Amino acid sequence: MYGSAKAGLDMLTKCAALEQVGENPASIVAVDPGMMDTSMQATAREAGIGLSDYFAAQKLQGKLKETDTVAKEIISLLGKVKTGEIVRL
Repeated sequence: MYGSAKAGLDMLTKCAALEQVGENPASIVAVDPGMMDTSMQATAREAGIGLSDYFAAQKLQGKLKETDTVAKEIISLLGKVKTGEIVRL
């Protein structure tokens, strides 16, 4: 369900951007930040679910991005991306 929701958001971004043309268009962009070190990640690592070991390994290998770093990356993109883009960080 999580992956389906993300794909749906990407499609919504593309479709809404196509509709937002004219006199007062809105700029619509989706951001895929990749895996971040969040409380949801911590919960997934400790939950004993099928991917818990994978998530724990990603943390141990330093592959999770810090949320403040991702926020800075997003801010640096302001005004640099086209409407309808799916930005993968």
